Amino acid sequence: MNRKPLDYNSFSNLASQMIENNMAASLAVEDLIKNHGKDLTLTLLMILDDMNIRGVQLGNLYKLCDQDSSKLYEKILSMQKKDIDELNRLSISLTPYKAIYEGSKEDREANPQKYFFTSEELQGIRKAKERSIVSELLQTKTPKNPKPVNNFEDFFEPEKPVQVKKPVEKKTEDDLYPNIMTHQALDIIKANGFTCGYETTYINEDSQTEVYRVFYNDKKDILYVHSLEDEDIFLWGESKLNVVRKSSEKTRDSYANAYLNVEGLVGYNIELRDSPFTRYKQILESGEKPLDELDYKCFDNNLIPIIESVGAMKYKRHNHDYWSCVIASICNLLVFPETYKRFDDGLKQIYKPLLDFCEDKAYDEIIYQLNTDEGVKMAIKLQDILGIKLSKDKLLTAKDRYEEGLPTQKKKSKFFGFLSNHSDGELENRVIKVLDHKVSPVYITE
Repeated sequence: MNRKPLDYNSFSNLASQMIENNMAASLAVEDLIKNHGKDLTLTLLMILDDMNIRGVQLGNLYKLCDQDSSKLYEKILSMQKKDIDELNRLSISLTPYKAIYEGSKEDREANPQKYFFTSEELQGIRKAKERSIVSELLQTKTPKNPKPVNNFEDFFEPEKPVQVKKPVEKKTEDDLYPNIMTHQALDIIKANGFTCGYETTYINEDSQTEVYRVFYNDKKDILYVHSLEDEDIFLWGESKLNVVRKSSEKTRDSYANAYLNVEGLVGYNIELRDSPFTRYKQILESGEKPLDELDYKCFDNNLIPIIESVGAMKYKRHNHDYWSCVIASICNLLVFPETYKRFDDGLKQIYKPLLDFCEDKAYDEIIYQLNTDEGVKMAIKLQDILGIKLSKDKLLTAKDRYEEGLPTQKKKSKFFGFLSNHSDGELENRVIKVLDHKVSPVYITE
């Protein structure tokens, strides 16, 4: 699917389109804004978009620049073809989109296929992965004069068969980066004390059989992962570990985006690609305490990661913008009672608090977003995706909760978004406007 043109009417939407839900890309944009200002950042993002660099590509470019905004700034302004080749080598297994040296948005619209990896290139990376895995699993003879890889095209040239000696030791945690087979990754995850509590299989947007699994451990830490069943490929780039601990300090590092809420609890979202168990062991050794039963009933529920539904995942992957993420999150909450039925007993115990108020939380979020300028459009689109009208009674009840809780909202928020104030009566008019709109169902095949 072609990338949508950037939304120049909203910097937040444009930034969201450039980030594409990638943590490293998000940190890159945040770093650029902090050190170079929003106007210059906008210019830099436009340059990157011309080269078809967004999401995981932007995240990889940021890492190539040592996560330094000044280096990233210089690199964007002085990009060479060899830089593009290196970026494509790093990104081809993670995204279908190809970075193009001296590209442009006009050229992308006129020649869209040029901005995708070809089937030959994709087949080449699969063969390269297989060679890499075989080389790591088996002892091989190293050629005396190995042929150097000088450019992107050379990377896909076939190699001579290697001479096999004997099996080596079992794969370790370090092998999560960059390539690993699904069964090997699952063995590592289970060896670190995690149990699979939920699994669902579906056909993804590339007509591949994809599996979504949710793991947990006795500390109530949640790990959710994706893999391609037919090809035995573990999608480490789309897998994350969620950890919540009692803490008094806000922590942030290259492994995790950690945030602190008002109850003194810190939440870590650790990307699996960044050796999660290395970082996880550091958290365990830090002395931060896991949550007990009472904490899970009382603490800010936004720290619990929402288990995704297949339909919401597909919708979000097809629509890379802020509102699609909001809609997908609300859909996940509304269908959560059905998803919950498929959990094992251990995962059910962890998610029982969310089950008790997931519907209220969904309607609270709808009302909160109706206070933004685009909120009505969002709610109408949500109704179209659900195929039914939202409940008037539940919307009005959520509106009353919102208005009653407004003075103390900063103390304990239920909402995802940012506060926008509107005059009394306008919120109810927006609710009526949404309910009066005719539903035009948008079907998402699961």
